[in-house]
Amino acid sequence: ALEPEIDAGHGSHYNPGVMKPGWTDRILMAALWLLAAVCILVHAEGPDADAWDFQASFREAARDPVHPTHPLLRAGGDLTNRFTPHVVAVGWICRLTGLSPRAWMDLQGLGAAALLLSGLVAFSLSRWPRIQPRYLLLAPFFLWGSGWGWSGELAWTTQALTWTYPVTLAFGLSLWCAVAAARWLAGGGPGWWAATAVLLTAVVTTHPETGACATVLVLHVRPVKAGPVP
Repeated sequence: ALEPEIDAGHGSHYNPGVMKPGWTDRILMAALWLLAAVCILVHAEGPDADAWDFQASFREAARDPVHPTHPLLRAGGDLTNRFTPHVVAVGWICRLTGLSPRAWMDLQGLGAAALLLSGLVAFSLSRWPRIQPRYLLLAPFFLWGSGWGWSGELAWTTQALTWTYPVTLAFGLSLWCAVAAARWLAGGGPGWWAATAVLLTAVVTTHPETGACATVLVLHVRPVKAGPVP
């Protein structure tokens, strides 16, 4: 039988279901999001960064959302991640709102950081009820590279770029998709099924490779009893 839900920070008892993070974990999550925000809003992009490719893709999609011309087409580049329904949708948004591609990527990075950090906590607690979320929250900042040089992922020196990439947004959505699927399998009602379908579609159309991984993840989730989601 499932044990009562426990606050990871204070040991308080809640309804049966997934363990709920304590205030220490919530404060840490907010602090890490603020750190990500600073990295996103105050940074200098290198000339070889993939961010330039994504910004060019968004710019071209905004110029002509119906028949966009991808900047890497003539160069024979890989279009899998840089010419997706997500790129076209962002093109329409930029065209209708007047946002620049750089401004959109900054906003996207802020949203991706919130989704990834909260999704990491929610997914982890749904899988391992007695885990300490604070250690999981810190993991992405140190597990990739030494933090002193270019690692390509969420190390300290690369956060300014990787938070803004579509793959980071897709990763955060994938974690929440798995949480929704687990709630649906536990009899959480049609709302969780709809959430799973919508989130999985968003992942696939944002970053196809991550969408494939998210599909495998959803197929292997275990049902959990309905309870408060972090």
